[in-house]
Amino acid sequence: DRVLIYRFNPDWSGVVAVESVSSEWSSVLGMTIHDPCFDQVSAQLYREGRIHALEDIYTANIEPCYQELLTTLEVRANLVVPILQNHSELLAKSELNDSDQSSILWGLLIAHHCRSPRHWQPVEINLLGSLSTQVAIAIQQSELYQQLSTKLTQYKQAESALRQQAERERLIGSMALRIRQSLELEEILNTTVTEVRQFLECDRVLIYR
Repeated sequence: DRVLIYRFNPDWSGVVAVESVSSEWSSVLGMTIHDPCFDQVSAQLYREGRIHALEDIYTANIEPCYQELLTTLEVRANLVVPILQNHSELLAKSELNDSDQSSILWGLLIAHHCRSPRHWQPVEINLLGSLSTQVAIAIQQSELYQQLSTKLTQYKQAESALRQQAERERLIGSMALRIRQSLELEEILNTTVTEVRQFLECDRVLIYR
């Protein structure tokens, strides 16, 4: 009835980043969820590749706080698969992982069955596991692309600033040379205001005495 991708925040709360839901059930898109039952132990299990399949939240051996959360979300059965990332650059920056962890728990791919209990078939579990791997790769590629794009923009801005600075220095040097070549005070002043107006591309430059 509902499939979503849940992205973790540094404090292990999370936001529903994307969602596909049947019209019979409420949307949770954009919702920030604080699961009081989720802790470092839970995170470590998911980092190790745990897939969590619940057939019925009312008969499963789960914490009351987790059952209450799922009831609020209209969930009767769910299938939860971790979205893991492994590249070192994100690992170095992530606040969600200890320094000795090899995998980053980016988020969760979750299927909700709302209308009734559901026995999740092995083929369904395997499918979601495979999809989570592909999603993780796509996310990693997207984030790396964004990083490269940002660096390229910064490089272009720095290059443009250097060009502008070099042009300003060239113009100032040229103006200074022409001013020094003048011998008469009036000629020096006229040359100064003319060169400055052209440099600034403004309508009037004057010397007030």
